[in-house]
Amino acid sequence: MNEVILHQLDFPYRLTIYQDFVYWSDLDNDMLYRANKYTGEGRETLYENTGMEGSTILNVKVHDAAEQICK
Repeated sequence: MNEVILHQLDFPYRLTIYQDFVYWSDLDNDMLYRANKYTGEGRETLYENTGMEGSTILNVKVHDAAEQICK
């Protein structure tokens, strides 16, 4: 069964799912968000691109810190 859990998204571009969260970038406001993948609750802004004009977030990758070999 498919169910819409997130509403009022401006221009979602990339999406990834990791553990209990869905992560996405938004091309309209150039931000990175996450929310609970089951309920859509707990939506939060993780990153806001305030860098160079014309730059944008094009890819979303999540890496588990416990699996990183460089610490």
